[in-house]
Amino acid sequence: MCKPLSGPASGLFSHIALHKKVLYAGGADGVVSQLVIKEDHALITDSHSVGSPITSLNFNPSHHKLAVGCSLVGACTLLSTLYLPQQSPVAT
Repeated sequence: MCKPLSGPASGLFSHIALHKKVLYAGGADGVVSQLVIKEDHALITDSHSVGSPITSLNFNPSHHKLAVGCSLVGACTLLSTLYLPQQSPVAT
């Protein structure tokens, strides 16, 4: 189910990472959001809170894991992209 870009997960995104046809974004609110870009708007299809402001996003070489760096000293969260819902950003 897609929801419009609004609410607590719609804060300013300071970091983005592209996975095939899905965009992941995060920022000071500490939420990694999975976005699908439609013609004139963005939809958040999934989100995950990491508990502190996000400082970096990066995929492993196979793109199966997303490393989420946080402002806590030494904190990093790994998210599996194999189990997150994936949708095409282009309406077909």
